[in-house]
Amino acid sequence: MKCKRIPRTTNTDLIDARLLTGRPAAVPDIKPRTYRVVLGRHHAADSRYFLYLLPPGVRPCTKPDYLLSDDFSGYHVSFREEVVLMLQCEHLVPFGPLAAGKRIAVTDPTAQERLIKTIQKIILAGHQTDAERVARLSGLLKILLVYVSRQYAARHTETDNPASDRILYRFKELLSYEPSGHKVLSDFASELSVSQNYLNVMIRKSWGYTASQLIQQNKIYRAKQAAISTHASMKEVAWSLGFHDMAHFSKFFRNGAGMTFTDFKKAFQTY
Repeated sequence: MKCKRIPRTTNTDLIDARLLTGRPAAVPDIKPRTYRVVLGRHHAADSRYFLYLLPPGVRPCTKPDYLLSDDFSGYHVSFREEVVLMLQCEHLVPFGPLAAGKRIAVTDPTAQERLIKTIQKIILAGHQTDAERVARLSGLLKILLVYVSRQYAARHTETDNPASDRILYRFKELLSYEPSGHKVLSDFASELSVSQNYLNVMIRKSWGYTASQLIQQNKIYRAKQAAISTHASMKEVAWSLGFHDMAHFSKFFRNGAGMTFTDFKKAFQTY
């Protein structure tokens, strides 16, 4: 599927890239609903670069093994969740709903060079002020998302419990197949043949949220996806997600997206 460009009327602060020194003070403040891609190494003499994807809702301080090191150096790219949807890149691993990127060692020099050069170009484009700035940034970010996706798809992730990862992956699949949002935690636990408590503990450990919170996040993600890429009205989107009270859905969307459905559609629609 061909990715569309970010509309020229979109806030240009949707994408930000910069160098990192690794000290906590150097980590930029991140707005809600924002992805972060971090590429760097813990020591200057280390030939390995580590790649991290921090999905919306994950704070840097919850990952003390990398950004809090004084010896860490590398790059930090942040972009709003809406950008992934506008570029139609939510199908790329590990982006999309319930993204949960883990640390990946990038040992291939060619892959390292591609990632670094692309981020450096994003940094350069971010400082430009010409009329093509937004289009240039969106194109470069698309390239970066593809490169990041290739690294994660190679399945070189560090994991302590493959069995639990398989359950979580299956949970994500089940949730993506249930866009109406009628299922609750007990339904998913039953299909996965685990207890509700066990599933909830694994979900909280992996994503930092309860299962109920993730189910609600998936609903708002689907609503935003429909608002951005379809002609569906608010009523149609609400009904597709199991809402029968428009006032309830309107409040739900505003709390999750930070603006009304109508304002969101005007700001981010790509059709």
